[in-house]
Amino acid sequence: MRGTLLVPAGLLCVVACHLGPRFAQFGPAHAPEGVRVEASVASSSAPRARTDVDGELLEVREEGLLVLGVLVEVREEGRKQVRMQPSDGRKRVVLVPFNGIQKARFEGTGRRCELRDGIVPTAGVRQRLRLVSRFPQGLAPDLLRRLLEIQGQAEIQRVGP
Repeated sequence: MRGTLLVPAGLLCVVACHLGPRFAQFGPAHAPEGVRVEASVASSSAPRARTDVDGELLEVREEGLLVLGVLVEVREEGRKQVRMQPSDGRKRVVLVPFNGIQKARFEGTGRRCELRDGIVPTAGVRQRLRLVSRFPQGLAPDLLRRLLEIQGQAEIQRVGP
């Protein structure tokens, strides 16, 4: 009896050792932060402009992504793209609506989680992104209020359309 239990237990250890190290390089698995996101969002005010958002994924909502990051305005002037650096460089809590995202990449998630061309992601992709956000269960209203206060904001800033 004892010998029959050792074989399955040994196999389980071998499989666990093979699968475990795969996640050793995935940053959000070792820290309380959400995954880093880089997104380009269509501008609502100028046809040949966009806003680049670079920061931490806080929460995935039905309408878009809640990100704590730095915003940079980018305008096309002829064949050149001119990046307008923010004057203070401070991070902002922003809502990035899915329908305004031209392109979004999430560190360590691969191509299957990339967003493009204002297409709303499937429920499966939203769930994968939710799991790598800082608040996969959702950001409680009191925590959101405190986070906004810390950033010097009265409300969430919406980026794009």
